[in-house]
This record gives sequence, structure tokens and C-alpha cells, in this order.
Amino acid sequence: MPRSEPPRNRNLDAWYPDDKRETPQREKGKGLDFMPRLFGGDKPSKNSLDIWEKLAAIWPSKIAPILIEQFGLETTLYAILYAGKDPDEIIMEIWDPQHVESKPSQVFKFKGDNKDFPETRSQAEVMSLTNWD
Repeated sequence: MPRSEPPRNRNLDAWYPDDKRETPQREKGKGLDFMPRLFGGDKPSKNSLDIWEKLAAIWPSKIAPILIEQFGLETTLYAILYAGKDPDEIIMEIWDPQHVESKPSQVFKFKGDNKDFPETRSQAEVMSLTNWD
């Protein structure tokens, strides 16, 4: 059974080469150039920046290796972020849209103020992750 996907914002979801980006790229290192779109583009909230910093610290060592093992390199993945059950829990779900049936999504839970995130999975905006590895 295919995973139902929330509505997408195609303008925010578009990927541009570095010289044609609509939003500035934060210098966090390889694999993190998609994060500005996940956390509010040019004007992320302080809460979003705090969570971004937490993710940036663990992305290369804890998240990217799991995604590479599950989905391979140079794959465009989809991601959603939404609030967990606890007031300090955030859930990030990542999947390969080309292999919805054969490869399960990877779900990561981490601590942070979730007030800026949708309360349910169905309310979350789907973003594409390119150049994440």
C-alpha cells in the first residue's frame, strides 16, 4: 500500500545549482545544503535554528550512514518533520519515493521544542533532500 503524501509546496521543494539558489546556503558542510528549506528558508525561527544545530552535529556520523545503507548514495529522498507525542519530541521521517514498497522509511526522533512543527504526520510538508550525502 503506497504511503499517502501530504500536499507539497513545489516552489520550496525545487533544487537549484549552487550558482542559482533562491536562498543562501548555510556553510555547514557536505550533506546539509537542504536544511534551510526544512527550517524556514531565509528566516528560520530561533527554535528551528536550535534544532538545525542539533541535526547538523549528528548528521554526518549518525544519520547519513543509516540513509546511505538503506537508500544508497546520490538518491533524492523525501523528508517530513512533525511534533512527537511529548512536548520536546520532534520526529523526522525520510524515505525514497522511488522505492516506497520495497524500502521502509527511516524515522529519527530527537529532543527539541516542537511548537513550530505540525502536530500530525498528515499536516507535515514533504520536502525533497538532494545532495544529502
